[in-house]
Amino acid sequence: MLIEFHHFLENPIASVILVTYNQEDTISQTIDSVLNQRCNFPYEIVIGEDCGTDTTRAICIEYQQKYPTQIKLILAERNGGVLKNYINCVKECSGKYLTGCAGDDYWHNPNKLQIQVDFMESHTTCGILYTDYDELNTETGRLKKS
Repeated sequence: MLIEFHHFLENPIASVILVTYNQEDTISQTIDSVLNQRCNFPYEIVIGEDCGTDTTRAICIEYQQKYPTQIKLILAERNGGVLKNYINCVKECSGKYLTGCAGDDYWHNPNKLQIQVDFMESHTTCGILYTDYDELNTETGRLKKS
């Protein structure tokens, strides 16, 4: 496992885990949707690229180089599968809260992370939070509300 470490944010409140494998068509939109979050706290993005065969790795490296203080990039030396990739990402998280966004998903609400952290901070007995989602069929363009 290779990890690209640079100068990271100190004490991020949230860590966004982003696991990806062969998602060159969607990974940029995914990363952009996380980077575009409007928050009043620091957050990091921990990307686990699982040794895919397309250009996903190159795209992730490009983003990490562009946002070296916010993105931690874990580059697998060989494909380990989604669970191993996720566990490797969790081990590198520094945030008080962990959340995830798969490499073929994206966050359409730029306030999502702020809303979730605000909820967790005001409901200290809550240990887990789940949000609704919509499904977009990329072939037909149809949006299915959850």
